[in-house]
Amino acid sequence: MADDASAFERGPSDPRPEPEWVSAVTPDVDAVMRSEGRSMLRLLHQMRVDLPLAGSVLASTRSIDVRAFEPGADDDAWLSVNNRAFRWHPDQGGWDRARLTARLAEPWVRADGFLVHDGA
Repeated sequence: MADDASAFERGPSDPRPEPEWVSAVTPDVDAVMRSEGRSMLRLLHQMRVDLPLAGSVLASTRSIDVRAFEPGADDDAWLSVNNRAFRWHPDQGGWDRARLTARLAEPWVRADGFLVHDGA
């Protein structure tokens, strides 16, 4: 399942600089935003899957070995892969050690959920 949300840039006469997020963008919503002088900045796709996975899904996949990310030891490799994968992305690309370290220190980060795969 996927849910979409879009950020619309505010019009030139709107004093609030932050974008306005809109979920379930339809042609009508898009038309209203554009009539107010706003333009779409980005479209986010939120992808989800119901758990547990169905047996048919599990049967058609192969497992891979993963391990917990090790700060310091994995930084350079992770930054290299991340920056190649998100070269085009304004928020996810162009990371450096300082940004990774700061992000890992955020209270919402669950280190046990940051998994890496070393193989092909």
